[in-house]
Amino acid sequence: MTAIQLCLIISMGAADGSVPLYHHRVSIACKVAPVVIKHASANGIDPLVAVGLIYAESGWKPDAVSRAKACGLTQVIGRYVGKTCAQLKRPETAIEEGMRILAYWKTYTKRRKSRRLKSHLAEALTCYNAGYACSKYPRSRAYAHKVLKTASRYRKILSKLIAKK
Repeated sequence: MTAIQLCLIISMGAADGSVPLYHHRVSIACKVAPVVIKHASANGIDPLVAVGLIYAESGWKPDAVSRAKACGLTQVIGRYVGKTCAQLKRPETAIEEGMRILAYWKTYTKRRKSRRLKSHLAEALTCYNAGYACSKYPRSRAYAHKVLKTASRYRKILSKLIAKK
């Protein structure tokens, strides 16, 4: 997948309302699309899942800060990765750290051979959201569903783009 394709997918999702997103946030998403592809691919993560995660975490708002002090596009808590919130508000840093953390959780759930959910990816997303206590929080399952549903909507748009060629 190219950055241009990813930008088109995000733009089309915003335009048709399947993934509602303000115009200025689409602009941010398109600007960092190459970074998303680079770090998602380097960590064995589907770029569409990566953009689903970013949409769920911050709605493409680079300066987002949660009540738990998670920062940036991927809502990473700085003390766990040795970064400041200011550093994590830089899109490339947030995306790099977020994809590295999601890759860690994918490995962790495979190693545990746990399959509470349909896939290791869904389980990894619940852990991304809730940490090691992921099995205790049903709300994290809803989070994983939201990320995967967003990725699925983007995948449908990609299929339409490919079919038009």
